[in-house]
Amino acid sequence: MKRILLTSMFALLLVINHQVFAQNTIDGYVLYRDNPQVPIPDVQVGLYTTGGTLINTYTTGDNGYYAFTNIPDGTYVLSSTTEIDPGGVDLYDAWLILQYIFGFRTFTPIEFMAADVTGNGVVNMVDYLFIVIHYFIYGQPFPAGEWVFLDVEVSTFSRTGGGNVAGSSTGDVGGVWVPTGRELIDEMIIEHEGIANLQSGQIVSFPVKAPSLIDLAGYGLVFEFDPQVLEIVEVVPYGTDAHYAVVDNQIRMSWIQNYDKSDRSFEGVLATIAVRQIGQVTGDINLRLGKESHILDNTGERIGYLELTAPKLSIAAGEGSSLRLYPMPASGTTNLEITVDHAGSSLVSVFNMQGQLVDQFSISVTAGTNNIIVDLGSYIPGSYRLIVQTADKQVMKSSLYVR
Repeated sequence: MKRILLTSMFALLLVINHQVFAQNTIDGYVLYRDNPQVPIPDVQVGLYTTGGTLINTYTTGDNGYYAFTNIPDGTYVLSSTTEIDPGGVDLYDAWLILQYIFGFRTFTPIEFMAADVTGNGVVNMVDYLFIVIHYFIYGQPFPAGEWVFLDVEVSTFSRTGGGNVAGSSTGDVGGVWVPTGRELIDEMIIEHEGIANLQSGQIVSFPVKAPSLIDLAGYGLVFEFDPQVLEIVEVVPYGTDAHYAVVDNQIRMSWIQNYDKSDRSFEGVLATIAVRQIGQVTGDINLRLGKESHILDNTGERIGYLELTAPKLSIAAGEGSSLRLYPMPASGTTNLEITVDHAGSSLVSVFNMQGQLVDQFSISVTAGTNNIIVDLGSYIPGSYRLIVQTADKQVMKSSLYVR
């Protein structure tokens, strides 16, 4: 009887001892696209039972590390979320999705989750078109949310699972982004080539060009403009099934090469844009490239530097506007004869041949022809350039010779 009692007590102590000391640590790192070089900070890692009950949470630091201590034996699930800003999505990601759809590439589990921007568990043309049109053109958020993370199952009994958690900004299929706030910005500029003169109410059409030797796979272009001055009348983007929209103060365009590569006729014109001047000019009226702009080469990669060309937009003088200086050459004074369409204050600027401003003054003019005497007493003999900017921002120029 005593032996049975002692045996039972020993067994009970073993059970109690196991329950007391069978505590575990579950830890690891949250990594961007499972890359050890790119930890993700500020991720809330949740430890759940297999039935979905939350046990505890841990927020990662700059090194992406998480840890749960004193965890009893069992099977658990790690599920993660974050509120840091996403990024890294462009037309390259849509191009990769197209390659996947046509069977030219496979996706890892985290790549698949990043590509499934609609969040329905499949990757198809709906995801492709969402990036190309809804996201890039109209700025709509992804139905799948801003971030995706792979859930990880952990078993303390078999010591399997746990370790690292892979996450990605939704849509960043290529995994080129670094979640530290850095933006992907290519060096793209617009150089002015020629002049397109604008007159109030009239429509002017001009091309935006890229070197015709580049072999395009796609582009995502953003042109910024002043909607108080310019009205966008028409946009004709290059490429079959190209998309565009005028949103607020931007022209947003996107296009990806057809699977059959039928668009082989690129001769350098990315878009033809027609504009109308609708307001007075208060600053630079030329189109500006938005920082999201990028062009893909024939491998789908972003071209790091590209110089586009477009005419310089200039406000032309009205049909009834003119400027004349006489006598010429002049000495002491000269007559400035200016004809304008509207009354107001005009700014007169005089530059020497080195481009230095030597004189500047305002004049009041009425609609029609005005004669104003300009004092040249402080001018040294030589050649000058006189520029008049009228109240409605028309610009007229004339040469001035002082003897």
